[in-house]
Amino acid sequence: MRNQGWIYICLCCFIGRQATGSEANAPGENLPTVSVSVQVIDGGESVAQAADCRRMLVGPGVNQPDPYPGYGGFVGWESPLRLRDGTLLVGFSAGYWHASPPTPLRVPAEALKHWRQLGMLAEINAPRSDRAMIIRSSDNGRSWSKPETLIDTPWDDRHPNFAELPDGTILCTFFTTPGQGDVFREPDIARHTGLIRSTDGGHTWEPKPRRLPSSFASDATDGPPIILQDGSVLVVAYGRLEEGMPKRLGVFRSIDSGQTWTLLSIVKTDHELREPSVAQLPDGRLVMMASPEGDITWSDDGGTTWTRPVTFDMRMFEPGLVVLPDGTLLCLHGSYGAGGFRAIFSTDGVTSGSHLPSNTGSPWTRRCTDTERESSCPTDRYTPSTSTRAAIARRMRVRTPSGTSGCGSGPSTMGSICYPRRRDRTFACPPSFSHDL
Repeated sequence: MRNQGWIYICLCCFIGRQATGSEANAPGENLPTVSVSVQVIDGGESVAQAADCRRMLVGPGVNQPDPYPGYGGFVGWESPLRLRDGTLLVGFSAGYWHASPPTPLRVPAEALKHWRQLGMLAEINAPRSDRAMIIRSSDNGRSWSKPETLIDTPWDDRHPNFAELPDGTILCTFFTTPGQGDVFREPDIARHTGLIRSTDGGHTWEPKPRRLPSSFASDATDGPPIILQDGSVLVVAYGRLEEGMPKRLGVFRSIDSGQTWTLLSIVKTDHELREPSVAQLPDGRLVMMASPEGDITWSDDGGTTWTRPVTFDMRMFEPGLVVLPDGTLLCLHGSYGAGGFRAIFSTDGVTSGSHLPSNTGSPWTRRCTDTERESSCPTDRYTPSTSTRAAIARRMRVRTPSGTSGCGSGPSTMGSICYPRRRDRTFACPPSFSHDL
C-alpha cells in the first residue's frame, strides 16, 4: 500500500441477465442490482506497532538504487510475485516523488502547486523521469538483490505488477505518464498502459512495451494481471472514453501469453471507476472491485459481460482482491476516511452458486473506529446480511509510533519498501520471519 512517501507491502504468494457486448453497464440499462451488505464489528485495531512487523527491503540507507538523474530517494508503487520455483520478485518505481513525470514538467500550475504542498521537490532534474525497477530473493526473503532497471521509458514508469503465466512467461503491467493536462486537447500527454514480458525468470525483459487496444483517451492499470482457469490472462485498465464523462473500466484478454490482446468489455456507471482489481473465484466467476466508491461487479462468462456495479457506502483507494486458500475473498485497501491499511473479507461471494440470486447479498465484514469520519463509517447503514451466510472477517490496521511514518527515517521525499515478517489474520507480529508468506 502507498502512504505519502512511505511505502509498505504485504507479500502474499499474494443473476439474472447481465450486460452484453463490448460496453456493459450503462446507467439506465435494465440490469439486475445485487445488494451488498456489511457487518460492522467494534474494535479491530492492531495490537502491534508497525515497526515490529516489517523489514526494509529498499529505503534510506538500505539497498538503494544507484544514483541517476531523476532519483530523489522515493521508492513506491510496489508489487510482489513468488515464482513457481520459489524465487521472490518485487517490482517498484524509483523517482523523486509519488508522481515523477519528466522535466521540464508538463503539469498545470494549480496541480503543481498542490503537489508541492504535499511534499514534491521544488527543484527537479529528471530528463527521463523515474524508472521501474526490480529486486529478487532466492532464500525466501532473507536477502535481496541490488535494484535493477525493469523498464525505463522517457516518461513516468509507474506501478509494475506481475503474473507468472502457465508457460513460465512473466508478464509485467505498468503505466506511463508524460505529465498532466487535458488529454483530449493534448493527446501526447496521456497515460498509457504498458506490458512487457520475460522468458528467463525475470532476468531480462522486452525493451519496448506493448500497448492495449484501448479506446480510452488515456488509460492506466494498477494490476496485477490475473490468470484464468482456462490459461488465458486478463488485464483491467481504467480511463475516459469521452470528455466530461466519468472514468470507465476496460477488460482485456490474451490467449497467447500476453503477445496480443482483445477488448472484452467496458464497465461503466454514473460515477468514477478507478484502480480496479479483479479475481477469479473457485466456481469460475470473476469479481471486480474499483475505487473510489468500492464498486463491485461480477461476471460469469470470463469477463465479456458484467452485472451492474454496486457500492456499499465504503469509500476506498487502491483495492486489491485476493482469493485465499479456503475460498475466502480478501480485499486489501486504503481508507479515505481514517487512513491506514485495511482489509475486509467475504465468504458469501465465494461460496454461492455460479449465479448470484438477485435477492441475496454479498456480505463483507469490517470494523469501525472512533477515529473514522461518519461519512466513512456510517454504522447505521451497515446491516448484516440475513439471506446469506455471515462472513467471518477481520480488518487490519497497523499503527505507526507517534512521530514516525514508517520503517525508516528521512524527509517526506524518501520512501521505503518493507514487508511483514509474517502474515496472519490477527496481525500479531512474531519475533522472526515465517516461511508462510
